[in-house]
Amino acid sequence: AGKYKCGDITYRTAVVHGKANEEVVLATVEWFLWADRSVTVTTTLLPPTYRWPDWHVRVHHIKAAGPLSRLFTAEGGFAINSRQQRNTRNLLEMADDDFDDTCELGQEEMIIIGANSLLILGESGASGISADVISSAPMSTKFSPLKPEANTNIMTQRSLIPMIESNIISLGQTDDVVIVTKVFAISSNAYLVRSGQARSLKQRWADQPSIRLMDTPDQTQISEDFISL
Repeated sequence: AGKYKCGDITYRTAVVHGKANEEVVLATVEWFLWADRSVTVTTTLLPPTYRWPDWHVRVHHIKAAGPLSRLFTAEGGFAINSRQQRNTRNLLEMADDDFDDTCELGQEEMIIIGANSLLILGESGASGISADVISSAPMSTKFSPLKPEANTNIMTQRSLIPMIESNIISLGQTDDVVIVTKVFAISSNAYLVRSGQARSLKQRWADQPSIRLMDTPDQTQISEDFISL
């Protein structure tokens, strides 16, 4: 099921806490999967920030009006070319050790699947997805590269989409499920314009946004940068 109906979009401000605090506008909407409104999803979209310019974040809060035996969810990042430049063969899945600080954007062609993330590297750049899950109901997640039908992307004939799938079991009326999806994307063309980057591609991928959903604690007691929603 996709979106059946949604409410009005609301806008508010979130604060990026770090060496230089930053405010960013969020968009939040409540939407429903089915006409009976048995499942409600509240989604908040966070655009890239100066602190994390390569990432945008989607926060999904899922609630059920009554008991559900099972609920599947699927969400993707940005499509990217799925073929190797030199021989047009499919990109290969590689070990995490093969992705190191010497890897350069637009030069590496591989798929890296981690425990809670997936990264696709190709000649056109990098596209990845990662997620943090908070759930009072039993659930599991899986990351995989989705292969759409050929010619469904106007930029490239053959593409892959980094995707996360969730399997939520026995979702009750009192259960809360929060999926914080972090989407990573860098174009190799845009990257060349922004030359002189001090951080490697791997460092930029590893430096994922830290999202805090509850009341902001005393900032003097926190050593890392974070975004409070």
